[in-house]
Amino acid sequence: MNELCIDASVVVKLVLKGEPYRVMARRLLKDCIVNNVTLIAPPFFESEADTAICKRVHDGKLSFADAKKAFAGLDKVTV
Repeated sequence: MNELCIDASVVVKLVLKGEPYRVMARRLLKDCIVNNVTLIAPPFFESEADTAICKRVHDGKLSFADAKKAFAGLDKVTV
């Protein structure tokens, strides 16, 4: 079985529009799906991803509505 350990910052790029390197993150995910690679993550992955989104809301860089969409997107990524 092929596995790839993915950092929370990569998944945040997948779910937030306008993130630098978003295209590369999407390509990585697509390649993993095509090549049947299982994504794994460190123990604090979910907390780190949640914190990154909440920080953007707190800093005024992301609306609450967009944060809700991002959290829904996080739930769709199988890690």
